[in-house]
Amino acid sequence: YRRQRQMCIRDRSAGSGTKETTFPVEPNSVRASELPTVSEPAIHEALSHVQKNLLHATTPGFRRTIVHTAVSEISASAESDQLQLDVTFDFTPGEIVSSASALHLAIKNQPKHWFLLAPDQLLTRQGTFERLDDGGLGLVAGDQVYALNGDIAIPENASKLSVDKTGAVTCRDSEGIQKSVGQIKLAIIDDLTRLVSSNGVYFTLLSGSMPIEMTEPVDLESGAIETSNVNSTAEHRQLKHFEQLLQFPVR
Repeated sequence: YRRQRQMCIRDRSAGSGTKETTFPVEPNSVRASELPTVSEPAIHEALSHVQKNLLHATTPGFRRTIVHTAVSEISASAESDQLQLDVTFDFTPGEIVSSASALHLAIKNQPKHWFLLAPDQLLTRQGTFERLDDGGLGLVAGDQVYALNGDIAIPENASKLSVDKTGAVTCRDSEGIQKSVGQIKLAIIDDLTRLVSSNGVYFTLLSGSMPIEMTEPVDLESGAIETSNVNSTAEHRQLKHFEQLLQFPVR
């Protein structure tokens, strides 16, 4: 008699509390006899996560999805184990690189600090901001405009725009006088497991979460952006691993 194993998708980024034990499988050392019994839809789901990571390897502020296998017992009396595909977000900061725009911003050394976008209370680490028509700062993605939360009013004819590490925004007016035109504040998210996202760039808090606390930055870098945290080499290894699983019979 052989115990049957099944695979299912569980999204731990949504707060699942299932207890589990890591089941390591090295992508480059898999033998057919060692492969778990899996369902083809589950492997295709895994592939979609890895492919999305690779698609956004150069998207500023993108947070990759971690995909790994795990085994957990359903119950002490169960006749089978459940082989899970565990899906979580990796909130490790990306690399900070220079940018030509003074309005491009990166949050340094503070993984729990996020830019807050109005009016939908979206959270992001993508800092490719620009001046909006109303004088505020925001992100423009196609037809969508996401305004950075805060009291910022940059004059249309302003020059010498700058943002210091505390989020103070200044510019030179038409008379050549440097003046303050706003203050950037960041959202503090202490429990990152409460964040959910469909694209890895814009996040929201799970319903029922506490109100968002705001703070002034302590280490904001102007003229820089935070890159995606995707390691393309590692993702290609993961992709090869899941493609290999598809080559074996599925029960």
